Amino acid sequence: MAQSATIVERIRGLAEAAPAAEFASIVQGGARRRITRGEAWQDILRFSRGLADAGVAPDEIVIVMLPHGWDQQASFLGAMTMGAVPSFMAPPSENRRGISTGKVSRGLWRGSARG
Repeated sequence: MAQSATIVERIRGLAEAAPAAEFASIVQGGARRRITRGEAWQDILRFSRGLADAGVAPDEIVIVMLPHGWDQQASFLGAMTMGAVPSFMAPPSENRRGISTGKVSRGLWRGSARG
């Protein structure tokens, strides 16, 4: 039985095969943004490099706490690309009862997925 490609390998292959083809269409705030396969892969690599530059190592847990949208997805896939273990956490919202939002700093919560 042949081994399946990972999602990262599949996205990279799609981007290499047809970089101008549509990867996703994001509708947010009434506006539609078309993302090509090449753009998607470049965004994913940008987040991957950013995490590595911040000192995140493979097998570390990365909590993605961004508003819904393409950057949230690209950062999740970027963490996977560099070998980290991504997890989503909802960003603070004033719409949530009993939760004080305060100010959110741009930082990383780090932990090891290997125990």
